[in-house]
Amino acid sequence: MSEGWYGYGRWEAPFWFIGIEPGGKNAEAPMLAWQELGGGELLDCRKHHLHPKFGYTRFQTPPFALQPTWRRLMLLLFAFEKRDISTERLKQYQAERWGSRSETGETCVIEVSPTASQQQSKNVQQSLFTIPRIEHVREMVEKHQPTFVVLYSSAKRLLPTWERIAGRSFDSDNMTVSGRTVFIVTPHPVAFRYTDEEWIQFGVRLRNRCQSNS
Repeated sequence: MSEGWYGYGRWEAPFWFIGIEPGGKNAEAPMLAWQELGGGELLDCRKHHLHPKFGYTRFQTPPFALQPTWRRLMLLLFAFEKRDISTERLKQYQAERWGSRSETGETCVIEVSPTASQQQSKNVQQSLFTIPRIEHVREMVEKHQPTFVVLYSSAKRLLPTWERIAGRSFDSDNMTVSGRTVFIVTPHPVAFRYTDEEWIQFGVRLRNRCQSNS
């Protein structure tokens, strides 16, 4: 995937989720679909996966398999919004609204690196994980002032990247505020030692901090 691709959704969306890299071992199919969909910075998640050149349909067509990383992030979002959390509602949201480019799309789901590490040599990884790319994300946050930004991976080596995006350091709760935006650093959603209830509590904590920041 070109370095010009960041992920799914809209920069104007109120709810942002930022990871380090996309999953997957084969970059060719999503790259071809990305090119045919216009090669922009952000794609519509549903359209990208259903595009014939990509054709990875299991997340957007029945019986709607829940993608493990997205599932936990949606748990946080549903808890933040006080929405009814059920497997069926998560599946419906993932299929229809997650990373949507529609005018009502409410999520921006992006990655610091455009390709997964297993697809890259060490030198390519270093060239993609560049300050200009991180700076562009930071500039988009400052421009659009989302309600919250979830930075998912609490690895210590990534803290400088998250601090650069937020423009400041994080407190003991792994949270910080810049203007109208609340940032939170969470574990990676597939980290096995965390429960669904803990991810729900991340959403509750984030809601409380956002309310106090309004």
